[in-house]
Amino acid sequence: MTRPFFNLFQSHTDLSHLVWKKHLKKGFIAVDATCGNGNDSLFIAKEILEEDHGALYCIDIQKTAMKNTKELLSKNLPSSHLSRVKFYHQSHVNFPSEISFSDLIVYNLGYLPASSNKELTTMVESTIESIKKACDLLSDGGLISIMCYPGHSEGLKEQTALINHLNTLDSSCYLVSHVETINRVKAPSLILIQKKLK
Repeated sequence: MTRPFFNLFQSHTDLSHLVWKKHLKKGFIAVDATCGNGNDSLFIAKEILEEDHGALYCIDIQKTAMKNTKELLSKNLPSSHLSRVKFYHQSHVNFPSEISFSDLIVYNLGYLPASSNKELTTMVESTIESIKKACDLLSDGGLISIMCYPGHSEGLKEQTALINHLNTLDSSCYLVSHVETINRVKAPSLILIQKKLK
């Protein structure tokens, strides 16, 4: 069966990229908190990095993810832009101390795509702790983007817990949206958190 084509976006990844593109500017600071295979990192890097401006921080707990991301960015970015990317092999529960603020913080939850180890996945407690810290780190007018995968048990728990937590955020400071595909079974969903622009 041929997959149908939809002209605005085919997936939640496409949709998130549309939102990021509207938000991002050259010289912005961004964090890919779960960089995986590096596809989101590359998209962000192309939008924000210049020879002397912008910075991208790539974080992942898996060595394979770090390797894949470094290789993808090395092949697709000029060296002057690549020098503005920092890589951290660590959990997303803490952010590197050198990051004082960020204009965009991205999470792609679940397990590493195409990995044989489906047991190593993001977990509820550490993800919520990270999101709390991300809200504090976010610049005025900044954006947090969270891709959830409720198709597996831990992913469903994670999405449910996140929504419960994000419902408690002060609506005078943050606007939280949750985008779901309702006519596809176990489809990923996208959570967007915007911080008020002062």
